[in-house]
Amino acid sequence: MGVCYDVGGFPNTLELIRLGRTEGVLVASSELPPELRDFNRSDQEKDISFVINEPRSVYRERMEEYLHAKNILLRNTIELWSIEAIKKSVAANLGISFLPRFAVKQELHEEVLIEIPIDMPQNTVTAICVHHRNREPGSAMLFFRKLLAEFRMD
Repeated sequence: MGVCYDVGGFPNTLELIRLGRTEGVLVASSELPPELRDFNRSDQEKDISFVINEPRSVYRERMEEYLHAKNILLRNTIELWSIEAIKKSVAANLGISFLPRFAVKQELHEEVLIEIPIDMPQNTVTAICVHHRNREPGSAMLFFRKLLAEFRMD
């Protein structure tokens, strides 16, 4: 059993339980200079880093597609494997990141991070719970599924 984002390609032997949709948000430090905050205008080179996690992250892929479509070139990519490390790096003004809103909700509320508005049509992802159809669920699995049902995102 696992909780992940629905990116397709799951075999028929797996059951998918939809948990809800989550929105991606472009975040930066409040110290980011105003001239670096425009990510809607095309054809730009920005002296700022993209701080993100693994190469196959759906949020990374979406943001990289957006930047490519807009022809926005960033200085470099800093790859970290921890959402907390990414948030702290962005808060320290080491770059920008595109993360699930729920992951940065507190930092946005506390104004540790700011949201940078972007014109991205595909900024939501469906979260799912996946498990094998042919396996008998144990008590821990049943309890976990009950908790997930209470957690639904939408």
